[in-house]
Amino acid sequence: MYTSQSKEELEEKIINLEADLFQSEKQVFALTQTNNDLSQGDKKTINIKIQKIHQENYKLKKALEISKDTLDDYANSQRLNFLDNQDLRQKNLQLEDKKNKLTEKNKILNEENEKLKQENKKYLEKEAETLKLMQLQKEKQYNARNFLIIIFSILVLLICYLIYHIRQLNNQKLQHQYIIN
Repeated sequence: MYTSQSKEELEEKIINLEADLFQSEKQVFALTQTNNDLSQGDKKTINIKIQKIHQENYKLKKALEISKDTLDDYANSQRLNFLDNQDLRQKNLQLEDKKNKLTEKNKILNEENEKLKQENKKYLEKEAETLKLMQLQKEKQYNARNFLIIIFSILVLLICYLIYHIRQLNNQKLQHQYIIN
């Protein structure tokens, strides 16, 4: 699995391991050539050295294999990250597009709301004006009724006064006739 080593460090480690492995194989080859020319005791010493180099080479091959696997894991993880990033960019673009559409709809709704507010304001002004006119109409009707009541009251008083005055005149006439009789 991918470790915290960077790609460059892994690549450098692989190059170094491959170089070490190459040097070890060169040594084995050189020692094998030398081994053919030497005596039995020297051959045994060289064979031990060759065996140690083979063991070292085995360790180097294992380390190289692990480093290559790690580098492969790193490359796979980079590919997956790249694909994830592409998906995220695509989703981000879609969300940005939705946001722009919603912003545009919101702008349109705000404009419509502003128009409705203006219409409502005009309607309320007309309604207030109508209410004022109705109030004035009621006041006029109330004043006219009161005026008619006052006029009627004055007429009744005048009639009463006339009746009273006529009675007084009749009384005077009767008194005058009574006096004459």
